[in-house]
Amino acid sequence: MVPNAGSMDSALRALKRQDCDRENECLQQLAQKAQTLYGLFASVDYDLAKNVVATGRIVRDDGQLIGELRTITLPKGADSFLAVAQVVLVQLLDALRVKSLPPFREVRTATVEPTKPVEAVKPVEVPVRAEPVAPVKPPPAAVVVDTGEGRRSTGKLLLGAGLGAVVVGGVALGLGASLGGGLTPVDGFLPPDQLEAYKSARALTTVGTVVAGLGAVAAGVGAVLWWTTPDPAVQVAVSPTGDGAIFSVRGNF
Repeated sequence: MVPNAGSMDSALRALKRQDCDRENECLQQLAQKAQTLYGLFASVDYDLAKNVVATGRIVRDDGQLIGELRTITLPKGADSFLAVAQVVLVQLLDALRVKSLPPFREVRTATVEPTKPVEAVKPVEVPVRAEPVAPVKPPPAAVVVDTGEGRRSTGKLLLGAGLGAVVVGGVALGLGASLGGGLTPVDGFLPPDQLEAYKSARALTTVGTVVAGLGAVAAGVGAVLWWTTPDPAVQVAVSPTGDGAIFSVRGNF
C-alpha cells in the first residue's frame, strides 16, 4: 500500500500536476503512477491565530474518496512548529484511519436472481375452411394469320436493292467504257502508257456487268414477291365523338 521513496519520486515527476490539494483525480493518478492502492494528500499550515493546522484526504486508485476531508488544529504554544507539526500529522493519520485501510480492493459479487420458468405457450388451433378451387382454363391457342406482310416487305427490299445495284453497275460500265475508249490492242499488244488504263477499263466493265446483272435479278425477284402477294383487307372504322365522328382506314398499300 505504501510505495518506496524511489517510486514515489518517479510518480510525482510523472504526474506533472499541482492540484492534488483539491482534485481527487490528481490523487487517483498519483496512486496509479506509484503503483499503490491509495493516494494521500496532507498539508500543514500555521495560521494567524498561532495554530498548526493539518488537512488531508485519501483517494483510492479507482477514484473513490475514502472517508471525508479531515482537518486537525493544535495551538503552537511555546513548542517549535516542527514539533507541533509532527504531533498534528500523527493525529491527522489517525483521523483518516490510515492503519485500518484494507490492503486490497473489496470485490463486490453480483446477486443473480433465479430465472422464472417460462410457461409453454399452447398452440392455438385455427379452423381452416377448404375453399373449392376452380379449375384453371388453359389459354386459347394462338392463331397465326399470314397477312403477307413479310413477303411484301422482302419484295420491296429486294426491288430497291436490285435497282440500286443496276444503277451502280451502269455507272461502272460507263466508267469502263470511258477509260477504255480507243484502247484497242494491236496484235495483242499496247504501249506501256496505255496498258494500265486498258486493264482498269476491263476491270470496271467486268464489275459493272456482274453488279448490274445481280441487281436486275434481285429487282425481278422483289417485284414478283411484291406484286404477287395479295393485300390484306382494308379495315374501315367510324368512332363517334362529341362533335361528330372520326373516319379511319387501316391497311397496307
